[in-house]
Amino acid sequence: MSSRLVAVRGATTLSTDTPDTMQIEVSRVLEALVSENHIQAEDILAVFFTMTPDLQSISPAKVARSAMPWKDVALFCSVEPEIVGLPTHAVRVMIQFYPTDSTRSLKHVYLNNAQQLRPDRVDG
Repeated sequence: MSSRLVAVRGATTLSTDTPDTMQIEVSRVLEALVSENHIQAEDILAVFFTMTPDLQSISPAKVARSAMPWKDVALFCSVEPEIVGLPTHAVRVMIQFYPTDSTRSLKHVYLNNAQQLRPDRVDG
């Protein structure tokens, strides 16, 4: 494990505000971030979530707690301010972790309509 702390970002949007949709989409973005960046649970310092105010059915942190093997990982969730022009039904995530030798370069993951947040980080 490296002594250098890094952070990787991701985001997704939900088609509807339901616990099932939140479970599917948050799990999808987390699994992609973990897989693409070779992140091990024991290397994670903290995971931060934000969600747009129109999402009220369930917290993405609660989804992560049940979907991921992160028993000892600190999870935090907050609501974003309403900004005109940004995607609705959006969840953003930032994972802070200590990279291992298998982490070559950080790969950020933006799914669904969240791709418009960072088109420079979306694989064509």
